[in-house]
Formats: sequence, structure tokens, C-alpha cells
Amino acid sequence: MDGISLPLVRYRFAYRALGDGVLRAFGGSAWRGVFGHALKRVVCAMRLRPCVGCPLIDGCPYPALFDGHVPAQAARPSGIDLVTVPYVFAPEHRGDTVFVAGDTVSTVLTLVGTANARLVYVVRAMAEAGLAGLGPARAQLQLTRVEALDGLDAATGTLVHDGGAQCLPVAPRSPQAVPLGRHVVASLRTPLRLRLGGDLVTPQAFRPAHLIGAAIRRVSTLAALHGGGPIAADYGALKRAADTARLEEADLGWQDQTRFSARQRETMKMGGLVGTCRIDLGPDAGSLGPWLDLAQWVGAGKGASMGLGAFRIATAAPR
Repeated sequence: MDGISLPLVRYRFAYRALGDGVLRAFGGSAWRGVFGHALKRVVCAMRLRPCVGCPLIDGCPYPALFDGHVPAQAARPSGIDLVTVPYVFAPEHRGDTVFVAGDTVSTVLTLVGTANARLVYVVRAMAEAGLAGLGPARAQLQLTRVEALDGLDAATGTLVHDGGAQCLPVAPRSPQAVPLGRHVVASLRTPLRLRLGGDLVTPQAFRPAHLIGAAIRRVSTLAALHGGGPIAADYGALKRAADTARLEEADLGWQDQTRFSARQRETMKMGGLVGTCRIDLGPDAGSLGPWLDLAQWVGAGKGASMGLGAFRIATAAPR
């Protein structure tokens, strides 16, 4: 991928429902919430005290995994100011899903770079998260199988956990590049939240540079903090190239969504762009395409760790 790489593994966690329940549309927020609570219960050696000020913070798996904590003594790459967590939830349903006892319920979780070294903690936390209950009815789910998927939208993968005590380690690797042409179609599968000057980008204001820039920021930040180090690239030239990309056709809308934040104790709006658009990447398509291709695995924009900003990109059919 011309030096652009982001080692990761995409896992599917499959559960057996122990009761009847429902999962709301775009359930990544719910999965992230129960995962975070369960992970802290699994690994915290300080009786669940707040992480801030804890003497074990730099070595504990919880802040590293769930909060993307970088140890104080670690060299922070220049230009990286924000905390970015090394995981992405991608629930396999986009609408409300009703299930009954005995049904299989699953979710996809991508772990980036060094997070895969702590897979055993993640599996145990995801097992406890399911048993704690999910959705409005708090239906319990029993973890039965974890697979490392063979591709972005793969239906099968390699078994790493069968519900027992064993958990096989998986070495992360950067996905194989799929070359893109100059003309591409982007399909925004879950609400894409992009900010421009403090405001969210609307369907009317959307420009290809918004998506391209978000993809570059997402991949480069994850690589720098969790994927082995910064990606060497001329980011100024990439920005100029993105600004030349042209929107050829768009069928975009706005999808509202809300979630309850346990930390802030309030309901938050999480709406964003959905739909499709056709883009002319311009004469520098060869330099922009790899970033868009790789960002498909980790999403873009605000809330990407919860599954927002999931998109697919493909070379457009000739006209």
C-alpha cells in the first residue's frame, strides 16, 4: 500500500441469546458501554477506583484498551493531540433487531495494532458483557465463538475462542490493498459525523475533501498511536490533492440517532450523513485511494469506535 499500513484484526463475537430481547439500530454504543464496564471489572487491581491518579495506569490493560491511554514516558508523535482508542465496534445489524432465546446474536470488533496482544482480556470482557445483558430488556447473551475474520465483509474466519478457557493469539497485519480508480463510489453505511468550523457537515455542504481528510486523519492517528509508529507521508500534498477531488453525483441524507451517555448522564444526538456519492478523485487518485481503502476497516469521523462513519468505497463503473 505504498508504505501506508495499519496492522489490525477484525473479529466476530457470536453469542447465544439466553432470553428474548432487542438491539437498537447502530448498537455500537451499547456494545462499547457494556464492554467498558466489563473490562474494568476483569482487569482492575485497585477495586475499580478512577483511573486518573492511579499508580498502575501506565501498565493496566483497561486505560490502554478502552481509553487509548498512552503511557506518560512514551514518545507521543508530533501533531497527534487527541486520544484515539484502538478498537472499532461494528454491530452486524443497522436496524432494530428482535431476538428470542436460542438465537445467535453477533457483533464485529476490530482491534488495531498493539491491542491484539491483549485479546485474552478483550474476550473475557466481551463474555462478561454479554452475560450482563444488552438492550432495553437487558437480555443475557452467552459467548460461544470468536473468529478472526478473513476479510472486511467476510462471512467466515479462523476460530480463536470456542467458549472455553483457551484463546488463541492472532498477529495483526495490514489489510491487502484493493486498488481504486480515479472515479469511485462511496457508500456511507452508518451516520458519518464530520465537523467543519465547529458545525457538522450536512448533505448540502458535503465535499469529497471532507471524507478524504477524515480518512487520512483516522488512519494516520491510529497508526501513530497503536500501529507501530507514524506513517511517513507528505500530508500537505495529500490535503491539496483532496481539495481537487470533485463530487460528481450524490444521494445523501441525514439520519438522526441518539444514545445515552453514562459518563455525562444525558441523551446525546449522534446523527450524521448516510447514502452514496460518486467522486472524481482527480489526477492524484493514486495517492488518495490507499487511504480511503484502508479507512474502510476503521471508519471515519466522530464516534467511529462505536461503528459510526462506516463506509465502503469501490471503483465506479464507467459511464
